[in-house]
Amino acid sequence: MEFLALLLIVLVVVMLQNWVFQRWGLRSLDYSCTLSTDEATQYDDIELVETITNRKWLPAPWLKSEITTSVGLDFAGAQSVLTDKSRFVPSFFMVRSYQTVKRVWNVHCAARGEMEIQKIVLVSTDLFGNVTLSRPVEVSANVLVLPKPFVLEEVFLSPKNLSGDTIVRKHLLEDPFFFSGVREYTGREPINQIHWNASVKEQELMVYQHDSTSTQTLTVILNMQSQARDFADRPHLLEACIRTSASVIENTWVEQIPVRLMSNGNISKEALKTHQGLISTQSWGKEHILELFRLLAKLKYGFTDPFDEYLYDISASVTSSDIVIVTAYLTQAVCDFAREKQLFGVRVKIFILGRISEQEIPEDCDIYCFRENYNLQTETKEEKIS
Repeated sequence: MEFLALLLIVLVVVMLQNWVFQRWGLRSLDYSCTLSTDEATQYDDIELVETITNRKWLPAPWLKSEITTSVGLDFAGAQSVLTDKSRFVPSFFMVRSYQTVKRVWNVHCAARGEMEIQKIVLVSTDLFGNVTLSRPVEVSANVLVLPKPFVLEEVFLSPKNLSGDTIVRKHLLEDPFFFSGVREYTGREPINQIHWNASVKEQELMVYQHDSTSTQTLTVILNMQSQARDFADRPHLLEACIRTSASVIENTWVEQIPVRLMSNGNISKEALKTHQGLISTQSWGKEHILELFRLLAKLKYGFTDPFDEYLYDISASVTSSDIVIVTAYLTQAVCDFAREKQLFGVRVKIFILGRISEQEIPEDCDIYCFRENYNLQTETKEEKIS
């Protein structure tokens, strides 16, 4: 009889605590999740901070936050589960009455792009595990991971720096500091342009012959099509192309060269569907370069048009003194585009990220090839063992 009474008391206590935890288990629990920065560079380490505050007398003996993040955020030391687009990270807490618990995660930015904490679900139970409670938590934690530029001298074969002024065939204004000879006076030139020594020698009025010049400007053309025939994406090559573009753009900052980014990709899927390529403004300086890095970070996989067609469409609109083409492959159309621009005094450099044989490299094009012994994962050159 006493045993039955004791058993009854235990059942009542268990049912009572079940009811208490079911009613108040997740009440008055404040949860927040923040990132230490809203902008980082690829391969940087940042912090994710979880804060839980229990504002009631009832403790939370077992509390779990199920964190779903972008796959590019790597949680150091976490037993995470990966899918194609997301990473699931469990985080366990034991929170006493009226206590605040804070946990700091070390997060590695493994890839460029718009990374976010997609959703968080709080899961709790009672003392005996009889009741399971869950509650979604609204979070707004995002970080834009900028691409990390390559060191071009290490990654490509014999790259060259872009700097200085260059001669072009046509320009609206002549540069008085550049002249290539003398010519006959036509009557339209100002008196201060007369070359008196040449006039005496030729026994007729001669004037300075100026070449048309322009301060150097640069257009970086990025190909988001990873291979010429098969339209399937090869992400590792596209990412290498993006990082190469970032490197070229970064190198213009020291020389204060105006730069513009163009691509047959875009930062929105809707623009890709409507065949709208990416065209940035042309400017210079640290803020402009940062804006171009942000565009590179937001680029989606996919392309508006095949690259050969894209080059044909934009050819007339590209009027910079220098052009850098970054592509995963080389075609005849790319070489023809470069030759056409070179005929008008434009310097064109082509960075190839895919494999290419020496026989495929034309002598009249300025081409830089990706070093095959460069390891993108460790960012080192692999020495060959003889």
